[in-house]
Amino acid sequence: MVWPANAFGDLEVHGRVTDILETFWMCVRLCSIIHAEHAHKFVFYYIRVLLAKGFNEQYPELAQKAWNYANDLYRSTLCLKYRPNVLACASIFLASRDLKIPLPEPSWWELFDVEQPQVTWTISVLELLCATNFT
Repeated sequence: MVWPANAFGDLEVHGRVTDILETFWMCVRLCSIIHAEHAHKFVFYYIRVLLAKGFNEQYPELAQKAWNYANDLYRSTLCLKYRPNVLACASIFLASRDLKIPLPEPSWWELFDVEQPQVTWTISVLELLCATNFT
């Protein structure tokens, strides 16, 4: 699609608008569907699986702290790099570590199809972000 340069008054704006429109129409032609899953929906489910029923009465602060960590993860590019189940596992791990709540055996994240290097990297990046007080 070609627009006359004077319709926008500036050639730079014209170039940006043209790029945006071309990208939009390319996505439409490819029938792309943009869908995102969030780690938040996995946090409660995973905690319930790990700690069995009654987790909320036993450790009410665990779910809240893990939820907060999940929020912090979405302030980084980690949500683009890893699936939401990885982010949920990292959030739960950090929350349980902070609150000194024991979780089942050391490789509990394998129940949720997550590998240790993914969790370790996610945790290290989030700790770095929290240490620099990102806002």
